[in-house]
Amino acid sequence: MRALFSDSSKRCPDPLDVHIARRLYLRRRQLGLTQTDIASAIGVRAQQVQKYERAMNRISASTLFKIAEFLEVPVSFFFDVMDRTLLYEIRKAMRAR
Repeated sequence: MRALFSDSSKRCPDPLDVHIARRLYLRRRQLGLTQTDIASAIGVRAQQVQKYERAMNRISASTLFKIAEFLEVPVSFFFDVMDRTLLYEIRKAMRAR
């Protein structure tokens, strides 16, 4: 039976986490905001937002909701425009687990 979650000791971020991180960075830049602006709005330090944008730390569902509210986008924005290559990588990663 395959595990549902990856081994947390792995250093390579999940392709979906990378996609979400890129969308966060994109939207922040579109609005001309700083990492500090987002951090203040969601109650974390700017360093944490930097880690989110680099996919070094995963964004929890509740934090993603707060970010979406602040950036004035639906949560689905972070999952939009996932190309076939990314979907392939996600499925491949799931099969490997």
